[in-house]
Amino acid sequence: MAAPTVRGVGAFGSGTISFTAAVPTGGNAPQTGDAMYIVMESTDSTTTAGTPGTPADWTKLFEQTFAAGSSTEPAVSTITIFGKIAGPGEGNASIDGVGNHCSGAMIVIAGHGLSVITDTIIGTAADHGTTQANNLAPSITVTADSLIILAIGLGDDANDTTNVSGVVNANLAGITEQIDQTVNAGSGGGVS
Repeated sequence: MAAPTVRGVGAFGSGTISFTAAVPTGGNAPQTGDAMYIVMESTDSTTTAGTPGTPADWTKLFEQTFAAGSSTEPAVSTITIFGKIAGPGEGNASIDGVGNHCSGAMIVIAGHGLSVITDTIIGTAADHGTTQANNLAPSITVTADSLIILAIGLGDDANDTTNVSGVVNANLAGITEQIDQTVNAGSGGGVS
């Protein structure tokens, strides 16, 4: 079986209490059987975790909150990943249920080999601050033709697209950044 590939990434979305995860369009649109993921960051306030509601027909696969505690992460930040196997004619997904800000994007994966979305393997998260090395979970065994998605929740309170750079791994070929964006809605944040 060939390695899975990123078919498409929808437009980045953000808001104060909800946002729309846009489905990729055109040749990047999901096809029946593709794996679909929404990667998002949120918070309810500068001191309270964001706990977004799960969109209809999606499954919450992962959620972890990181405490505030530095000038680079002044607010509480929660990263959440939703997933589903695509059916015919997939559309945008609306995510709500947070009180300060939320943002993220939809990623579509072709050739994944999953029979159900809950077979997705998700490693542990860690709160790494700014410059870090070796922050992928060591407990995951990667085999040939694997696709690794490194999802990073960002607490940067700024409108920018230059948050993460220099992602390298000698054992992985073709590392391609798909999303890197933050906004200043509420206490600010984003994903990479």
